Amino acid sequence: MKSLPSQTKNFAVVGVANTGFGYLLGVVLFTVLEDHLDAFLVSYLSSFLSIGFSILMHRRYVFKSTNPVVVDLKRGYLAYSLIIVLTAICFKAMIDFLDMNVFVVQSIVLALSWVLSFNLLKKYAFKVRE
Repeated sequence: MKSLPSQTKNFAVVGVANTGFGYLLGVVLFTVLEDHLDAFLVSYLSSFLSIGFSILMHRRYVFKSTNPVVVDLKRGYLAYSLIIVLTAICFKAMIDFLDMNVFVVQSIVLALSWVLSFNLLKKYAFKVRE
């Protein structure tokens, strides 16, 4: 059996910490704000609050970027903006149209965000420009 590359392992470790935080934040915000904000906005807010920390953690422990921090943050926020929009649309559709449980929905949305974030961060956000 082949061993996972170090970058993939590190992404998983950082991802577990970010995912646990993001999952709990999403459920808490939805529970607290569901009577005041649409599910799309709750998901957007939850995702946005986690992004800066996530970018910095991935930058340091996973992709070991040597780009200027500001460059990585800009690219990271762009990558995550796309992820937020796509996952928020999924979150809203599953909550409003499929009437799914928020715990299940948040799990599905976070799994989707893992796949998208690894690929966008690796291929765009932390790519060293020559």
